[in-house]
Amino acid sequence: MRGIFLIISLLFVNFIFCQSFYDKFPTVNEIEKNKKYLFIHNFTVGSDRESVFVLYQDINNEWIAKLYTHTFEVKNNEPKYLSKIENLMHNDFRKLWLNISMTDVEYLPKFDKIEYKLGVKKIINEDGFDDIVRIVEIVDHDTCYTINYKDEKKKNDIEYCDFYTNLKYNPDIDELISVQKLINLIEKEFTIDL
Repeated sequence: MRGIFLIISLLFVNFIFCQSFYDKFPTVNEIEKNKKYLFIHNFTVGSDRESVFVLYQDINNEWIAKLYTHTFEVKNNEPKYLSKIENLMHNDFRKLWLNISMTDVEYLPKFDKIEYKLGVKKIINEDGFDDIVRIVEIVDHDTCYTINYKDEKKKNDIEYCDFYTNLKYNPDIDELISVQKLINLIEKEFTIDL
């Protein structure tokens, strides 16, 4: 009985610690009053890393870019949570913003609007009846990107899950290509890993 109490206590403390860590990530609500912003939350179910990238222009026209990362690792059978906040610098934020806009992030539809494009369609004959079947690859642990974008009055909020699996099996879908261009642009311009 004492062992069960100890395990439950450790799980509770671990849960409280995890919750307090996640509270350190910014939210879109914290930056939505700014003129322009790009907020990218990257997470993978079951992964040991999660990140939030924030870029915004405040009411004084100052640009701010930050990367928040959370990493979980186990060393010597002890779980360890690492939190890191990086202030990111760039030479020309105005040009960077134009390049971000060129990825068409403001026009990207919600994921459910492009689901019909995913997978491979085949005609099958079962019991003498022809039918169309769509084969979609499903992966348990793939990256999800939640992207929130605002440029003055233009706004867009999207979430694309199983991103890399969908891109691998559907490399010609424009919306997936646009998200990949956006992610690649941010990673290259700031020399970071989203």
